[in-house]
Amino acid sequence: MNHSIAPILAAFRSATGSDLLVVASVFTPYQLLFFERLWEVLRDRPLFVLDSRPERYRVGRPPRFGEAVHVESLPLTGKVNDPEQAVLVRQGIAAVERFVDSKPFAFVCGSYQWSLNSAFYYRYRGNSDCSFFLSEEGLSSYLDIRPSLRERWRDLARETVSRLRGFPPRPMISGHPLGHDLPELKGIILGVAHPPEGGLRQRPFLLLPPYRAEGVAFSPDAALLIGQPYIQELGEARLTQLAAAIHHDLARRGFRRIAFKPHHFQPEAEVAIYTAQGFDLINPPLAVEEMIPQSEFRTLAGFNSTALLTAKSLFGDSVHAIAYDPSRIVPRHEGRKEEAVEAIFREAGVEIVPLALGALVA
Repeated sequence: MNHSIAPILAAFRSATGSDLLVVASVFTPYQLLFFERLWEVLRDRPLFVLDSRPERYRVGRPPRFGEAVHVESLPLTGKVNDPEQAVLVRQGIAAVERFVDSKPFAFVCGSYQWSLNSAFYYRYRGNSDCSFFLSEEGLSSYLDIRPSLRERWRDLARETVSRLRGFPPRPMISGHPLGHDLPELKGIILGVAHPPEGGLRQRPFLLLPPYRAEGVAFSPDAALLIGQPYIQELGEARLTQLAAAIHHDLARRGFRRIAFKPHHFQPEAEVAIYTAQGFDLINPPLAVEEMIPQSEFRTLAGFNSTALLTAKSLFGDSVHAIAYDPSRIVPRHEGRKEEAVEAIFREAGVEIVPLALGALVA
C-alpha cells in the first residue's frame, strides 16, 4: 500500500478538484485519536465533528482541532429503539446538513453499524455530493468477515421495530460488519501497515504515513492489561479463570505492578472481575495509545485488542505487546479465521501466548 499522503488528498477532493468539506463521526477514544492523526493530512478545510464518545471521555479529553473546527457533542449510546436516541440521531443529521449547506463533503466514521452513521448512510447513499469513508476501527478493519446469521436476524428485528416506531431508517448491512463492502465507499483509511488478507485487498484502502511517537523509553517494571467487553462471550466463571491466569503469568514474568484499563463499553461488574484478581484499576479518559507516553507502562497485554497492534505501530520496540490466545475469543456477532487473526498479530511483533490454563498457572 502507498504510504504517500497524495492518495488521501486526492480521495478527499470533489469531481471538480476542490477540497471536500469533512464531517467526522467518532464514538470511541481511539477513533478520535486516529482522526486527529488523519487531520494532520487534511488541514486547511472546513471540518465538523460529531462526538458521541462516552461522557467521561467527551468531558475529560476534548477534541484537539482548534477553534475553527466545530464539534457537536451527542450523548449517543448506539441503541436503535430508544425514542431519546432517535431524537439525537435526527439532531446530528440536521446539524451536518446545516454545516455542508448543499456543498460536496466527505463523511468519515469507524463503522456504519453505529446508529447515527447507519442512519446518515441511509439518507445520503444516493447523493453524489457525499463521499463515504471508513477509518480504522478495531481488529475487524483487517479481517474479511461477515456477521453471524443470529446477528443478521437480530438486526432485521431491531430495524423492523425501529421503522414501525417512526425512527430514522437504517440500511441492513449484511456484509462486512463495519461496512467495508458498501458500494458507495470511496476509501478505507488504515493506520497499521498490514496488507489485509483475502478479498479485502481489492477494496479502496488508504494508508496513513508511518508515525512513531517521540520520547518513549522502554521500562520493564509495569504491565497493563487492556480490557475488552467479553463477559457475554465467556461468562463470569470463565472470564474469572482467564483473568487469574493472566495475572499469574504477568507476575511470574517479574512485573512489580500489574494494572487493568477497562474498555469504554465494559460494565462495572466485568471490571470488578479483574480487580478481584489483583489488577490495579487504571482508567483515565484517554485511549491506551495516548496514555502510554505519560505512564510507566511499556508492556501491554490483552486478548485480541487492536490497541496491541496500534501501540506497536506507534511506539515500535519501545513497547512489548502480549496477546493471550487472540484467535480463541470470537465476538458473538461475527466469525473470524483463526490463522488470519494470528498472522496479523505476529506480523506486528506481538507475542502470542496460548491460554492453556494449566500451563499458565503452573
